[in-house]
Amino acid sequence: MTVLNRIKYYLMHFIFLLILISYTLPCIARNNTLAFKNIYPVSVDSYGAIGDGIHDDSVAIQEAFDNNTYVSFTAGKTYKLISNGLCIRNDLVIEGNNSSILIDDSYSPQKTDFNKHIIRHAYNSKSNYLNISNLNIDIQIKRNTYSGNNGMNYLCIFQPTYINNICLENVNITVCQSENKIINLWLDHGCDSFIMKNSTLENFTTYKEGGVLWFMSSEDKLFNEYTDYKNIEIYNCTFEGICGDEIVSIYGSYSANALFEDCNIIGNNQSPNTTRPLTIYSNGHNTYYDVIFNNCNMTCMYNTSIKNCSYDSFIGVGSNTSNNYFNINFTNCSINASIKNCLLYPNLIQKNITNIHTYNINNPNIEINFSSCNIISDKPIAGSCSQFISETRDLIALGFNMKNCNIICNNSLAILTPIWTNNNFYYYTPTINLEDNHIYICNPTALLVSKYSNLDAILNINNNHIGKEIYGSSYINQSTISYLTQPYSE
Repeated sequence: MTVLNRIKYYLMHFIFLLILISYTLPCIARNNTLAFKNIYPVSVDSYGAIGDGIHDDSVAIQEAFDNNTYVSFTAGKTYKLISNGLCIRNDLVIEGNNSSILIDDSYSPQKTDFNKHIIRHAYNSKSNYLNISNLNIDIQIKRNTYSGNNGMNYLCIFQPTYINNICLENVNITVCQSENKIINLWLDHGCDSFIMKNSTLENFTTYKEGGVLWFMSSEDKLFNEYTDYKNIEIYNCTFEGICGDEIVSIYGSYSANALFEDCNIIGNNQSPNTTRPLTIYSNGHNTYYDVIFNNCNMTCMYNTSIKNCSYDSFIGVGSNTSNNYFNINFTNCSINASIKNCLLYPNLIQKNITNIHTYNINNPNIEINFSSCNIISDKPIAGSCSQFISETRDLIALGFNMKNCNIICNNSLAILTPIWTNNNFYYYTPTINLEDNHIYICNPTALLVSKYSNLDAILNINNNHIGKEIYGSSYINQSTISYLTQPYSE
């Protein structure tokens, strides 16, 4: 082989290798393999971290993060943060080896940024990836330091903002019982890919506001761009809280696509506040959310012995404009809701509609689909019912579908359609589909539909079985449907 042919041969193989790397590296990172890392991790101990749960390891861990792309903690050790939190400034892979990071009442950060965020990304830069595995973060802050009483808005434990690809596996963040406003994980300003596996986020603070897992996007003024959540994938995780705000929240100005599979969402409200454990809401324009809950267990209980303590609903869905479209699916889920008003509270603040006749009722803004779910609710399943009509204030544009579900409800299976209010807004459920469900309701009325007498919704009811011990009938029929009608007026 001539020298020229050898050069061509090696050049072709080099080009092929570059093409192969360009296609495989994003896939490797997305599947949570430790891509882009050094061959051997650098231990935070080599920078002076002690890990005895007593001494301050803040400076040592920060130096390890700043000078490496692949760091590790020592198994069985407890690393304590006192003088500051941790800032992620570069692409980073962290192997926790089932060690713990401890933050307790001795935490007194010297830098004011860490008064609100214990582990965060730098505000003035971006990173391509963050990969954390086998790490426990234990929050034992019991002093009433982070709450609205002294002017501080919140304390966020982990806020990985401005990171394009995030993979968390076996990452557990536990917040002890206290009276602070604390959020476990808050992903702000969007993300290209967020994958979380086999992790647990628990928050036992009893302050009236707080949260567990929040995705909240907004316009990014620093980088002058929109912030979407393109891929949220969460597998086999548990999110539990007794705090007085959303446990899981997808809330923002731009689009989000999210999958929750084999997850547990557990609420047990012990705070004097009204809340919704699960909230999917948009305050932006022209957004599209596609959110799927598959094989998930969802429960919430409120403590009636605490004054004003109640979940007004378990699932809150809404938007502020008709240009936003949500498709939210619950498939093979188990839902047990002890709440004040209703299981599902869809709320669309429709500010640009003044005449309901101009609204396209055949194209709902929000589609809610329950398929093959087991649902127990002590109040109405969806919308509202007659005793709550006086509280309505906005427009619901909802497509409601329930198929192959087992439903036990201690109140009416109520679906709300147009209601006129003093504020000149409307609720509206244009399409209602109930098919092949087994429904047991401890109430004389199987289905309560509130509507205008001269503006009908699309109501499809097929092959739904009703408990014979309640109705003496095996199917929903017209006699088991009660309408609250009123004339439409401008």
